[in-house]
Order: sequence, then structure tokens, then C-alpha cells
Amino acid sequence: MRHILKASLYVRQRNTQGKYAFVCIEGQGRKPTSGRFYVRHTNEHGKQKWVPLAEGLDYKKAVQERDAFAAGLHATRHGLTVAEMEEHVGRVSVKEAVAAFLNDKAHKTPRTLQAYRHTLGCFAESLPGRIRFIDEVDAAALKHFQDGMAKQGLAAKTIRNRMLIASFLLKHARVSVKVNWQNAPIVEKQPVRAFSDAELRKLFDACNPEERVVFSFLLGTGCREQEVSHAEWSDVDWQHHTFTVQAKPEWGFTPKSHEARQIPVPGELLTMLKSRLKSAPAGQQLIFPNQDGRPNGHLLRMLKRLALRASLNCGQCVGETHKLTHKDKNARLERHLATVKDRAPIGADAAHAEIESLMAAPKKLTCKTSPVCEQWYLHRFRKTFATKLHHGGTRLKDLQQWLGHKSLSTTEHYLAGSDLKAAHVRAQVDKAFSF
Repeated sequence: MRHILKASLYVRQRNTQGKYAFVCIEGQGRKPTSGRFYVRHTNEHGKQKWVPLAEGLDYKKAVQERDAFAAGLHATRHGLTVAEMEEHVGRVSVKEAVAAFLNDKAHKTPRTLQAYRHTLGCFAESLPGRIRFIDEVDAAALKHFQDGMAKQGLAAKTIRNRMLIASFLLKHARVSVKVNWQNAPIVEKQPVRAFSDAELRKLFDACNPEERVVFSFLLGTGCREQEVSHAEWSDVDWQHHTFTVQAKPEWGFTPKSHEARQIPVPGELLTMLKSRLKSAPAGQQLIFPNQDGRPNGHLLRMLKRLALRASLNCGQCVGETHKLTHKDKNARLERHLATVKDRAPIGADAAHAEIESLMAAPKKLTCKTSPVCEQWYLHRFRKTFATKLHHGGTRLKDLQQWLGHKSLSTTEHYLAGSDLKAAHVRAQVDKAFSF
């Protein structure tokens, strides 16, 4: 949320009880002649801060100091100096344009907002020093941003997505310059990959009861990750065998495109859900809560660990560990000490050294031994859901509605071709070319 920076003048005086208290002296009324003046302001993070002014100021001088301080706050918010603000009255700085854009996109999902915030932060940092205002952004600045991402080794799809976000910002700020998409890196179109029957059998054979119901739900409904993690028991229509995707204001969840929709639920999945409901804690609304009773945000991690356990990883993918923050390291240290309390004591310093050696810098991982295989991701369940139903004769229009797509062409892009190794495919080909 965007916060308005304010600066108000206060004085610290003794009250009727003889105790010192802050008194706001804005507006009409008699002004104090004694006491030290303070400026209270709300920073860009919504936090209230107190700044003492020099001692011995009279009211008139304190107002001047307050006004100068407020002008500095306003300039800082724009990423400029006070002199630059006075020189360019009416112009919008890059920083202010980014803040206004993010404020207008506040209704987006947290993940989308984070992507916008990160990309536009990188974009602002990439701009040459000559560009301070959004209307100064030109084609050369956009190309510099694109070239910088290429030098970092980012994938073509990532570069195009970030350039698209930058174009959203410029359009929002009514800047005429546009991204030259002809010079953007070409993204190779990958064929749709649904899970094969053999992969699914092997995956579900390795499931524990919790994993089985979670991934059966993903496969049987074609829901997106956030739709599954925010699914509630009240969304299930036991009589008509349907599941409704709808907003959950209490969790801050809104369906994509802000449209509710109903999805038919397979009978086998419905039976699994009924069994799960019987053992669910009283008052638990979510179908798949985490340990704290909140939406489970680790379904992808669960899938990747399962795929490794089921020996389904391709063996070619490489990932890396993430460098932990100081706060995360302390939390990891506490958990580590708790797990080793029954072992021979190694001491806090030794345990901390263990964690530092493991997490001080990113380390390369291979999916042969770690849950980092890129072939296993949650969206493939959606594509498998669509492909299986389409091959079974479901109309595209119905699939479009169940998947929650605005465009029929988007639904078509979710459909994988037939498995060339399947027996029915070989039979069809043999029959077509038998004379």
C-alpha cells in the first residue's frame, strides 16, 4: 500500500498532571512560547518517526524547519533533491512512477506484485544517471535494460517477461516510447508436456496419504496452485459433485480474472475428500492447511521431493541453494539445536559453524540427488487434466470454462499431443495405413 508522507509539528510540554507529553500544535489556537519542538512524520513504510528540532526555536522558526523537512521527505520519495523538485515542478520521477504503478496493481496476487516490484526495481537501477524522470526514458534506456539482463545470462522468456512489465509501467505513466519487440530474444516454443500414465502411476505409488489426496486434487480438478491451497470444504458440492473456485477475502485470495467457476469432481476424488473431512479438525475451513492452519504454500516443494523419492527425476537439471538472511540463519540454528539435543553435545558455536558452512554461499545441486528437477512442476497437472479430458471427448468450450480461461486459444495451448508410445496411437496409425 502506498503511504502519504506527512510532517506535523509537536511540542513536548508538561501536562496538568506534571508529566511530559507531546502536543500537536497544527491548526488554529494559541501557539506555545516554550518547550522543545518535534516533527512527527510517517515514512514510506507507514511507520511513525519523531525528529527533534534544535533547542531554543520559536514557533515561527519551528514552522520553517518543519516545512523544510517536509520538502526533503517529498523529494526523497521522488528520488530527487529538493532543488530538483523545485526546478521540475509537475514532472513525475521514475521512483514515483513505479510507486504509482504498484499502487494501482495492489489488487494483484502477492506473487504477481512481487514480480512487478522486483522487475521495476531492477529497471530503475539499470537506468543511466541522466534519467531521473519517467518521461526521460527512451529506446536506448530500454535496450540498456535488455542488454544488461542478457549479460546476466537470464533466459529469453525471463527477459521478455521483464521487458513486458517495463512496458506496462511506461504505458501507465503515459510515456510514448515502446519496447522494440523485434530485437527482443526469441523464446523457443516448447511442446505441451502432460504427465504420462506411466509417470502418474509411479508418482502415486510413492505417495503417502497426504500427498495422494493433494496431487489427486490437482489432477482431478485442474486447479491452479493458489486455488488448491485456498480450497475450503464449503467449496465442495457433495450432491452435484462439483468444486467452486471463488474469492477468499479472509485469506486475501482472488481467482485469476476475478471470476468464480465450477469444476466437476471425479467420484474417486470425492470419496477421498469425504474420508479426509471425517478426520479434519473441527472448525478447519481449509482442505489443505499447513501446520498453522493457514493455506499451504509449499505444494511445489512437496511435489519435487516426491518425484525424487519416486526416482522420476530426469537427472539433467541443475539448481542451487539460496543464501539465507541473518534472521533465517538464526531460525535454522534454533531448529538444528533442537534436533541434536539428544545427540552428543556439540555446542552452539559448532552448530552455528555447521550451518554457516552449509548456507554461507549458494551451492550447485543436481536433480539426481536433490529435489530440483524442472520436469516436475504443479502446472503440468493442469495440462494433464485438460489433455486427458480432451482425448476423452470433452468439448473445448467446457474445458475453457473449467480451466477459467478467457480465450479458447489459451485452452488449446494446454493440450498435449497423444503419447506416441501408447498402444492406441500405434493401433490408429497401423489401421490408417493398412491397404
